[in-house]
Amino acid sequence: MDNQGRRSRSRLRTVLRGLFLLLLVLVGALGLGGYVLTKRQGLRYEAQVTPAGARVSFDGHGIPTAEAPDWSTLLRAQGYLHAGERLWQMDLMRRQGAGRLSEWFGEAAFPSDERRHQEDWEGVASRAAESLPPGERRECEDYAEGVNQFIREHRWGAGIEYVLLGVQPEPWRCQDSLLVLMSVAEALSAESFQDIRRNYYHQRLPEDWERFLYPDVHPWNHPLFEGDSQPLPSLPEPGNYLPATPIDAVQLGSRVERPSPIGSNGWTWRDGTSAFLANDPHLEQSVPQLWYAIRLKRSPEDWVVGASIPGLPGVVLGMNPHFAWGVTSLGEDIDDLLVEKLSPDGASYLAEVVEGREVWRPLQRKDSRVKVRGGEERTVHGLATHRGPLLRRPELGDQAYSRQWLPLKEGTLRLPLLALAQARDWQSFNTVMDGFTVPAVNVLWIDRQGNMGYRATGLTVERRSTGLLPQPAVAGEWKGIRPGSERPRLYRPVATSPGTSDALVSANQRVWPDRFGAYWGSDERADRIQTLLGTGAALSPTDMERMQLDTYSRYHHELARWMVKHARPRNDAERALLTQWRGWDGSAEHAPATFTEVAFAERQFVTLLLDRVRARYQLTAEERSQTRYSAYLQSAWVLTLLENEGSLRVFGLTDDALATALLDRVLQSREAGKLQPYPEKNAWGAQHPFAEEIPVLGDLFRVESFPQVGYEGLVRVETPVYGATVRLVWDLAHPERSTWLFPTGQSGHIGSPHFRSMQRDWAGGTTRAPVFEEPSAWGLSRAK
Repeated sequence: MDNQGRRSRSRLRTVLRGLFLLLLVLVGALGLGGYVLTKRQGLRYEAQVTPAGARVSFDGHGIPTAEAPDWSTLLRAQGYLHAGERLWQMDLMRRQGAGRLSEWFGEAAFPSDERRHQEDWEGVASRAAESLPPGERRECEDYAEGVNQFIREHRWGAGIEYVLLGVQPEPWRCQDSLLVLMSVAEALSAESFQDIRRNYYHQRLPEDWERFLYPDVHPWNHPLFEGDSQPLPSLPEPGNYLPATPIDAVQLGSRVERPSPIGSNGWTWRDGTSAFLANDPHLEQSVPQLWYAIRLKRSPEDWVVGASIPGLPGVVLGMNPHFAWGVTSLGEDIDDLLVEKLSPDGASYLAEVVEGREVWRPLQRKDSRVKVRGGEERTVHGLATHRGPLLRRPELGDQAYSRQWLPLKEGTLRLPLLALAQARDWQSFNTVMDGFTVPAVNVLWIDRQGNMGYRATGLTVERRSTGLLPQPAVAGEWKGIRPGSERPRLYRPVATSPGTSDALVSANQRVWPDRFGAYWGSDERADRIQTLLGTGAALSPTDMERMQLDTYSRYHHELARWMVKHARPRNDAERALLTQWRGWDGSAEHAPATFTEVAFAERQFVTLLLDRVRARYQLTAEERSQTRYSAYLQSAWVLTLLENEGSLRVFGLTDDALATALLDRVLQSREAGKLQPYPEKNAWGAQHPFAEEIPVLGDLFRVESFPQVGYEGLVRVETPVYGATVRLVWDLAHPERSTWLFPTGQSGHIGSPHFRSMQRDWAGGTTRAPVFEEPSAWGLSRAK
């Protein structure tokens, strides 16, 4: 190589080295800039902030205490704090409700937006905001002003998500809070998809088989209120017994789905010296977490602390100087599908039948435009009857259905949360609850003296027919809606059980007999909680915390005992397995391997029996989501079979044959390595939306995926994406001993030290955070 070539190579190396160093500097600068920008998001914890004139300080978990001389200022401070830590989350919730996700996320979000426009959520929320009672409207506007103050003051600090998407938050409106409320209501009461699934079986099964597979009552149920008695699950008639065939004659591999275990645990307990309220709502897990812990204080005699929802003013689960309250999902059916009769041209619908004469009305029409990022604007054609919006979805086929859902009705959306914080006793509490119209929930209440009570919120739908199945629209239209003042309630003063222990339990079980049926949850958790509270022993706050983590399953324990009794082992391995099950105490946490095996056997038990039903009644078409069997009280008919020896003859089987086949399947799956220990299989799965969608940087949004020993049906409900979303224990005799804990952390900002700061404690389950770090500042002393 000549000298000129060597010099050229040398110059090239120098240039490349310079470019590489420049690239390193640029990458470093960008990284530093990104780090600084990430750290600038949200609130500063190291110093007091003074939003809207309030004084705010933070504890070691980033939980704020806001102090101000009046509630208007406190609500503005709450809006500011919510926006400072969770504005991105709030924005997603309001955009989802308004049907505006496509503006940010493109075509993939359009189906969700289309449904919200078809149902006119934004129109419903806008009209509801205008018609709120004056006090609630003023409080809603105060809260919105606090949100908007933060947005104005932190143009580049509202969330790194805005920077990455290249968008800015819009001002918050009162109607946006109502959109958040509608989203919460839908999570708790949207059951129309269950109606579609059940209807598939309703149209194809004999009535007695449908009643058996879709029971209304659980064998362990003890309702709080009396009413029309309903029979326990009964076997189908002998004429409809399935033919006796070998256990493996039918193997369809039916998909069995339990409805998402959205529910909650709540209980009050008292004796002569102690009074507690424990609450752990079960909802879809998310990152950021749903709840935002907060303390709002006007004076030592006027305050509220508890779990709030970003986007809503006030506290949803909490305590004030006089009492504490907790909430669980009710399960009442307020979401119906109605089969509408349309004219041949599709312009009119059958509105009613008067003395045999059909009355037709034109369909209500509303077109809306949806902006789509990276694409053209789309038009959504909304059609509605006076009963509700028409739905057009693939799973509904060609039939025209309207959705009769209570929150879509005019006048049903309210926001009385601040009045709840200011109530003083059972009477004023109930007056506030009368206005808590949506969603319908169970509320447990206990005061500082130990008086306790229950009431249902919401409005009562007056029916002509059940809403658990799609009905002809005229016949299924509600007769009316009764006010909240007529909702069920129960009060137990201390005088009814002086010096002795007493409890109220709400864990989504049937609360009252219902002529037309409801979506009551299983009694498995309620039964266990009642057992733990009914020992007669003195209980402490630590006992309450342990109960929230209890993993005993009476249901699975009874199945294991049934297997031990009826299975006929054919080798040493099967005998050893039965011996192991015989000694099991029913706890998932104490013996996760055994629980994994029994839970697998339970799934196989149900699948094998449903395969036989599907084959007999020709339900063997290709399975789709809307044709899969799903029932909240599935365990009710399983227990009926376990408790009545020989009852499996209705499926053409014997107890011994089924138990032996299940034993064989468990052992084969275990030996093949297919039974992954359920705590690992059940690991935490909720992540920030950006964790999976953004290469490399997505890991910054990720939280730990730890094993979970809870399970659906246990007091400790845990699945990868559903479970307890907060654990609260309120000590009414000693409020300073009250504790709380949340799944991930207070902040929604990845640069915050409180983005995931509680996750290890949550997974471990042994550490709780005190609600009051300085009890004397709250005027707390033992109740007299």
